[in-house]
Amino acid sequence: SAIRLLPLDETRLISICRSPLGSPIFNLLDDNLQIIPPDSLATPANLSITNPRSGQLKLEWADVSGQLGYIVERKPVSSADWQVLGETGESENALTFPTITTEETYDYRVTARHGSLLSAPSVPLKNVLSGPPPAPGNFAVKTVGQTSVSFIWSDVDLEDRYIIETIFPSGGWDLTASAGGDATSAKVVGRKPGTEYHFRLAARNALGLSGWVYVDAKTISGEGEIDVVAMAGKILLKDRASIQDFGTMVVGGKTKNRVEIRIRNIGQYDLRNLKLRVTGPNKEDFRFTRLKTTVLESGESATFELVFHALGKGKRRAVLEILSSDTNESPFELRLLGEGAKKVVVTN
Repeated sequence: SAIRLLPLDETRLISICRSPLGSPIFNLLDDNLQIIPPDSLATPANLSITNPRSGQLKLEWADVSGQLGYIVERKPVSSADWQVLGETGESENALTFPTITTEETYDYRVTARHGSLLSAPSVPLKNVLSGPPPAPGNFAVKTVGQTSVSFIWSDVDLEDRYIIETIFPSGGWDLTASAGGDATSAKVVGRKPGTEYHFRLAARNALGLSGWVYVDAKTISGEGEIDVVAMAGKILLKDRASIQDFGTMVVGGKTKNRVEIRIRNIGQYDLRNLKLRVTGPNKEDFRFTRLKTTVLESGESATFELVFHALGKGKRRAVLEILSSDTNESPFELRLLGEGAKKVVVTN
């Protein structure tokens, strides 16, 4: 800083220094070289808040002429009582402070000061997210299957997502599932039957993760039981005994015969590793649509279509195999039959 003597109506000393942003600051000095306070201080304005690094918030505002520092206050939005968060020195128009774990947002305001002289408080910066959410409560296992575990918990405020992780045997945690804000349940799939797992849950928002909560679960050992039905007529099909006859079709014709088939798990445990394939001498004549799942929990079902398109004349034969974890009926075999015929030409 520097001191200059400027000619006015009477002699005054003026101190000139630079603010942290590089702009000049002029202050009148008395005979003892103390800064003479102004008659009033302008109200701080243009408050903004950022998250410069994990665990920190930074509040900034426009500098006010004549101040010797600032008082920063905040309060929960549900409260009327302002609390001093911190003070800054002359022309220090920013304050960095740690985030807090809370289920409330906060209002912030700034007051300029010069000794006992205070400006009016700034217009508050309202409803500011001030930290990560608190940890979810009541984290528990709801149901356990052979390859899945369902969880429930109590929702917290100010979260935008929930994260579930599973620990590896090596000790590292892996993201297993997630759920949107306000969710209170989730399901983890793709586990191994009869295996114990360690899970943890956290809530998340833009400022970070809550603390973790933990629970253990062991998947069930056992097999599902397959049940197969031809939906036209609701005919229960029997393994290695039933025949699906598609009738006669013109060879190479555009028309295709279709049959909808339903697979249902009537067992107590999951029916896993579902897969379809066609074998036999005329397997290319019979196609199927893709199953949308490979696992059916107890009582669940899935459907697909069998399609016959005659590629040759005469009897066309194949076998549909439905593979699953039902060891007594894997593969479940359904014999397929159709016939290809020449195109009939009608003449007058």
